[in-house]
Amino acid sequence: MVRYGYEAFAGFHVMQLITDCNPLLLFSDPKAVPSASPWSLYQHGSLGSMEANVMAGRALFRRFQLLEGLRRCAIFIVQEKVMQGTSRAADSRAFRRIAPKSLELVLVSKSVAFAFCGRLSAQQPTEVEYFDPERDWPKPIVFHASFSVVMEEMAFLGDTRSRCEC
Repeated sequence: MVRYGYEAFAGFHVMQLITDCNPLLLFSDPKAVPSASPWSLYQHGSLGSMEANVMAGRALFRRFQLLEGLRRCAIFIVQEKVMQGTSRAADSRAFRRIAPKSLELVLVSKSVAFAFCGRLSAQQPTEVEYFDPERDWPKPIVFHASFSVVMEEMAFLGDTRSRCEC
């Protein structure tokens, strides 16, 4: 579920990804995802070595389908991660890091996304276009503040201070 926030500046939009506390293991190479579930990794104590922590200031790549079946991709910067629960136990904290309630994301404008990570955007299938809320979000936004998308791929791009990681 995606919830629209507001247009921040020059084509940058703030939105919220509602995860319902589903585990998100993000890797810089989506093909490196282990066959084990995040919960079984957690139970066997190997989650810490596998986890790519989703922190503020990190860039994410997402490819998804809209309800009409249109495929889109986008680059987001994580602005804030809303955690679940308050347990101080180390094992609970480790699981909470990969199972946030939601992520507040800033959608990077297409021109900046292509400058920041143009090769990745160019590698997408030809029918996949860059997500534009003005074109792709159901209208009027005030009556469609939230809508569901089907996730195809989500990958961690790295720290936004360095474009060398793309």
